[in-house]
Amino acid sequence: MERLTWKELDAYGEQTETVTLASGTRLRVRTKTYWDMGPWESDLHIVAEAGPRARRIGRAWPYREHRVRPGEELPR
Repeated sequence: MERLTWKELDAYGEQTETVTLASGTRLRVRTKTYWDMGPWESDLHIVAEAGPRARRIGRAWPYREHRVRPGEELPR
């Protein structure tokens, strides 16, 4: 996701896939992007979460990464 352009990230939305680690463990991976449209900023948030394939609803994702790609700072 780091190599995607701004335009590609804007259109990315949310995706879910199942991956198998070298150990044989299978994880469900969810990636998504969203804009934080605060009053004076517009940052793009990139989130990746992974957990057991048979994850219970309402349970936290055990592995989570969150990055922010800073947007344009608007004049106040």
